[in-house]
Amino acid sequence: MIIKKVLNNNLLLVESENGKEQIAMGKGLRFSYKVGERLRETDVEKIYMLKDEKNTQDYIRLLQDVPASYAEVIQDAVRMVTCKMASRLNEQIFVTLSDHLIYALERYNFIRKSICWGVRFFLILIRS
Repeated sequence: MIIKKVLNNNLLLVESENGKEQIAMGKGLRFSYKVGERLRETDVEKIYMLKDEKNTQDYIRLLQDVPASYAEVIQDAVRMVTCKMASRLNEQIFVTLSDHLIYALERYNFIRKSICWGVRFFLILIRS
């Protein structure tokens, strides 16, 4: 596999031997490899196959925005669920969970900031 693009600390866009784009996942891959280098399969924990060109671009855009800490948590969650389930998970689960988690965390942060602002405003009114 040849590295085409670094998406984040743990995710690389690679081109397989048969020319298909895939997303390779592994801890700290960004620090061990550069674009254009050959990725050793022993460093890869999971490979995600991308089904079509439109979805590929959407996934890449999404995964570039995933903070490394979120990616690690999602990766661990998928690994735990995979170990517990008898059937296989859909290969797109990482992307789907990433999208959902990012939205949920952004919403949480927005609500938290709104509540903090409301409490501050209320305290200012009380003190006046």
